[in-house]
Amino acid sequence: MEGQAARRRRRRRIGLAVGLLALIVVAGLLLVRPRAGGESVAVAPPAPAPLDLVDEAGVDAGEGMIDAAPPRPRAPRSGTSPAAAVPAIDLPPPGTPASEAIRQLQPLVEQGRADAAHALAMQLVGCQRARNLGSDEVLRERLLRRYRGRSGQDPLSDAELDGVARNLERLSAERDRCAGIDGELFASRVELLEQAAKAGSTDAMLDYVDWGLQDIGGYNGILLNFDEVARRRALAAGFLSRALALGDCRALDVMADAYAGARGRRNWVFTADPWLAAVYGEAATLAPGAAPVSSLALDALDAAQQAAARAQAQALVQRHCRG
Repeated sequence: MEGQAARRRRRRRIGLAVGLLALIVVAGLLLVRPRAGGESVAVAPPAPAPLDLVDEAGVDAGEGMIDAAPPRPRAPRSGTSPAAAVPAIDLPPPGTPASEAIRQLQPLVEQGRADAAHALAMQLVGCQRARNLGSDEVLRERLLRRYRGRSGQDPLSDAELDGVARNLERLSAERDRCAGIDGELFASRVELLEQAAKAGSTDAMLDYVDWGLQDIGGYNGILLNFDEVARRRALAAGFLSRALALGDCRALDVMADAYAGARGRRNWVFTADPWLAAVYGEAATLAPGAAPVSSLALDALDAAQQAAARAQAQALVQRHCRG
């Protein structure tokens, strides 16, 4: 098997070198062309403020499709509710090919299983990038452009070409894993995630914050679907509140991230609020089973504000985190 993989990488490396040479020739031709001329925190998060233009939450396109990693399953943590417990044994195990996992999950979803609806939604969400990767030729050109943009030069050594070839092989395998998914089913992925969250899956509630806009592409998509985006925004805020009320304290870290306002998949849910980011971030570190990490948002406050934020965080944990 190792010998076959090495041969495949060698063939891909040769193809990359040929593709690189073609790109250099085209670039050379282009170069000779003539140029034209102190607030207290509530236990539940407040409703979101009127919608601002946000970054492309959960949406990756173009070159970004190469870098964006598929979603990883959420790991249960001590102190969480039964809704976030170990997955049922009849759900497809990690690593099951998408087509097979979907085949196994659909009957369970029809039975009304929230955990199966969440698992199916995340299979489809995870295939978003794969469905947009394009052919090997398109991938090769994107990888070469990315390498050139990051390093300032083309891959020249065997090791550099092998690295690009391995990435091409990995992305091609991901694309092939997600091939053949029915388009109508794929289009229902966010609806399935919403369905699972409304049925009580706190995993789905938290994942909705990351992926609730995956089927709405960029600023133009937001403007064209403004009312729907606003509905989903209010829904995501409510899911976070409900997950915390159910005792799933992983919601604290998600809330902190959403209030921080940093670019990413969560900045669409709330208007940025440094104080709430600090309170929820500190609470996340105090929850049972959490790693004792420093909160950057808390560090940005003065001593008196830090003391108040810690008190609020402790109250949140005592009220919601049973473990």
